[in-house]
Amino acid sequence: MNYPLMPSPPLPLLGYCQLSATLADSPLQPPAAEAHGLLTGLLCAGKSAAGQAWIQELFLEAEDSRQPDAETCQALQAMADWTWEALRAPDLRNFLLLPEDEQPLRERALALYDWVRGLVFGLGIAGVRWERLSAQSREIFGDMAAITHMDLDALDESEENEAALLELQEFVRIATLLVFEECGRQEVADVSG
Repeated sequence: MNYPLMPSPPLPLLGYCQLSATLADSPLQPPAAEAHGLLTGLLCAGKSAAGQAWIQELFLEAEDSRQPDAETCQALQAMADWTWEALRAPDLRNFLLLPEDEQPLRERALALYDWVRGLVFGLGIAGVRWERLSAQSREIFGDMAAITHMDLDALDESEENEAALLELQEFVRIATLLVFEECGRQEVADVSG
């Protein structure tokens, strides 16, 4: 399906490092990439109020003193809104929240691994039923599962591995858009709750 090229949504208020710092107060303390993958899974499933559900999932077990303040909630919700817009109006820009390209290859590969785990978890808690997915989407999830089995210990900094990681990132981006097209493309009146 062809989409008209639309302007990219404004960048999220939180970048990778800022989200990592924000999540330090979460009892789950997920890596930033995993948290963003979780959010994307909720959005791909068409979950109403996905942003609110995401914030609640991240801070569900937090003591009162560790609950996010209003400013943090607004920043997290802005990220949810930004991700929703990126999914709805895909362009050639990468919407995966991952470390910058200057970071070591192993760190970026681990973040992609975490992002995919979060995506699959988000789809699961949103109630996506695997048996109802198309053959193409089931195949995508088989491929995603393979990504979570990458051997990162033996990963060395090489042009070949760099190219392979970029190829995997593009696969994950396109695969996510395909899942969104199947599961969550219908307009959700208000993703923010």
